[in-house]
Amino acid sequence: MKRDPVLSDLRAKFNYAFKQTTEQRSNEFFLLFNEFIQEQSGVKGWGKDMVDVYTRLRDKLQKFTPNLTFLTLNTKNLEAIKIHLSESMYNDALKKNLAYLKSFVKWAKEKHYTVCEEFDSYRPKLPKGHICVKYLSLDELDRIYNLKLEDGSALDQTRDFFVFQCYTALRYSDLKQLRPDNITKSDDGKFIIRLLTEKDDDAVSYPLAQRAVEIYKKYSTHIYDGGRLFPILSNQKYNEHLKELGKAAGLTGEWIDYEYRLQEKIEVHTPKCDLATHTARRTFIVTALNEGVSTNLIMLITSHSDYKAMTPYIKATMKGTGSVISAIDKTYSKNKNGRDAKS
Repeated sequence: MKRDPVLSDLRAKFNYAFKQTTEQRSNEFFLLFNEFIQEQSGVKGWGKDMVDVYTRLRDKLQKFTPNLTFLTLNTKNLEAIKIHLSESMYNDALKKNLAYLKSFVKWAKEKHYTVCEEFDSYRPKLPKGHICVKYLSLDELDRIYNLKLEDGSALDQTRDFFVFQCYTALRYSDLKQLRPDNITKSDDGKFIIRLLTEKDDDAVSYPLAQRAVEIYKKYSTHIYDGGRLFPILSNQKYNEHLKELGKAAGLTGEWIDYEYRLQEKIEVHTPKCDLATHTARRTFIVTALNEGVSTNLIMLITSHSDYKAMTPYIKATMKGTGSVISAIDKTYSKNKNGRDAKS
């Protein structure tokens, strides 16, 4: 609920606008941004990744417009910021960063800092990109699984971790935190994984697929750094080795995304051999959907809480789209046979 301004508000606005120097106001903006990151990372429990997102945005803004203040957040300057950010990111990332900026400014307003009135009405129209689901077929996964690699090498371990992810849907963050006691054997001899996921803070529990069991047994005789089940590589090194793995497996073809930079549509071609950690999780989901597993059951394993998040995977399934085409072909054949019989 808005309230009418009182004398103290008017005094604060006057002092901010006329008594502070430009240098004081610009320093205030970015110093306050630092305070925002520090405070909100504690209040909202941000992990390192989220802190890095806001830190990068702050650095980009400070490098581009070091004298930025709350009062200069007008439409003209916001457009300039939008164009500057678009030089290093597509629209989807750009919209997120503008939303992060709004979160910071909203926080500052709650602290009674005076912000340019044009800021709240700034809502640029940015076309949304169309990103394909990057996953592997079972034949492609088999090709990776059956590679002859030097036992214990970085590439051998990368292959094991990636295949384990493909059969468990675990994110890299969850794979990294796995401990031996996260996997137990049930009375009927099945290996059960129980884990509190890092991103969603959701408790998941389900039996391991046979290939995942084989990989678990391969590493379960050792305890690695930090009591981990696997000798996990850094995320950067893991992704680097995954690209080597894709090339070693001879993966061919490419994925095509349609991105936008402001109003310009851009085709982005990614070779299939450029594997990434998320390729494994997507492979699990699409494979399960193709085999007719219900979306609700898949969500119990992947810890997705929003059904909308599953829509891209459903669109990606050949079985789903194939059933539509089969139905159309069936109708066409029926009508054609009827016409032929009459003639």
